[in-house]
Amino acid sequence: DITIWDFGGRGPAGSIPVVLGAHQGKVTQLAYHGVYLASADDAGQLFVWQPPQKPDDSDFTAPEWAYPAESAITQLTYLNEHTVFIGTAEG
Repeated sequence: DITIWDFGGRGPAGSIPVVLGAHQGKVTQLAYHGVYLASADDAGQLFVWQPPQKPDDSDFTAPEWAYPAESAITQLTYLNEHTVFIGTAEG
């Protein structure tokens, strides 16, 4: 799972984190672009999330977009807001 803590104000002490729990494999890559977070795992799953921008947005749970790759994702980067490049263990 990916855990996001709010470090605003007094910091994360006593706050409840947002947990992004769609991955079935071990998360191997993370990349941010603007308000979007892309995450990839060793099971070949790629998810694009729009994490909450406010600490009180606790209804956030599902990815905006998902892509199944053929093998473990070993590289991940954003080209721009709408384009994510991945590299896999299979090349």
